Amino acid sequence: MKRKMPESKLKEHIVVTTGPPSSKPIPLQKIRKAYSLPEFHIPLNVGGRFSVFTPVGLLPAAILGIDVDGLVQGCRIMDKRTSKPSLKENPAYLRAAIHYLLCKEKQKSISVMMPYSDKLSAVSDWYAQLWAESIGKIVPGTKTTPAHAVGQTPVSALGATDQHSQLQLYLDGPNDKLITILEETAFDSRLNIPAVFAKIKAAEYLEGKTMNQLMAAERKATIDALRSKNRPVIRVTFPRVNASTIAQFMYMLEVETAMAGQLFGIDAFDQPAVELIKVFTRKNMGDSSG
Repeated sequence: MKRKMPESKLKEHIVVTTGPPSSKPIPLQKIRKAYSLPEFHIPLNVGGRFSVFTPVGLLPAAILGIDVDGLVQGCRIMDKRTSKPSLKENPAYLRAAIHYLLCKEKQKSISVMMPYSDKLSAVSDWYAQLWAESIGKIVPGTKTTPAHAVGQTPVSALGATDQHSQLQLYLDGPNDKLITILEETAFDSRLNIPAVFAKIKAAEYLEGKTMNQLMAAERKATIDALRSKNRPVIRVTFPRVNASTIAQFMYMLEVETAMAGQLFGIDAFDQPAVELIKVFTRKNMGDSSG
């Protein structure tokens, strides 16, 4: 960009999203100041993996044309639900308790999230970072108990694709997983299965059906098979996948993660081991500042 335009014009094309100025040096702030670039602030008390509903997430969403008002509305809706003290009325507290108890009492050390919708696949990828980086920690020792590690390994899967790559393990492998199935019940389009299959006896049952029905049947088959093998399953239903419902679900997962940290006895908001990797990376690149 510097080759294409004068430095004085850079501020018309670049916006910086970073932490506010503070006593702790922030490299991106130095770059912003050097070129007088406009900025949006990430609140100091919000860690990166929890920052999706701050400017670091909302600004790119707005640029991409995503319904930001819908995202904010979804957060407000779920904030009311997750503010209730009752376990039965608070989905975040309930999920946190289920994960904690199954991990502690039933040795379910793996948490699988499997959406049956391409529109939700990125959510399960995001959840993998949120859960792993927040919950995988060392519980400090006390006079009566030694320090010990806690956590669950998150796995992102996609239905129906991973029925043919992971389900064999989930059904016949070690019973050490809690599986969350995400389903969408209303679709934006309808795709009919071609009538030509009516001429093939082995596939004639597909006549008059839609791909939506086939996906729903595969999803139900996965749940039925898992339950028949006594594998614990949580089923989450989206009446429609849109900005509001996705935001509700992601906001709930953030609150769930914070509560799970309380139950596991760790700080869900730090990442000491990741910081160690950053130290070694800087060292390997010749940074001797420590």
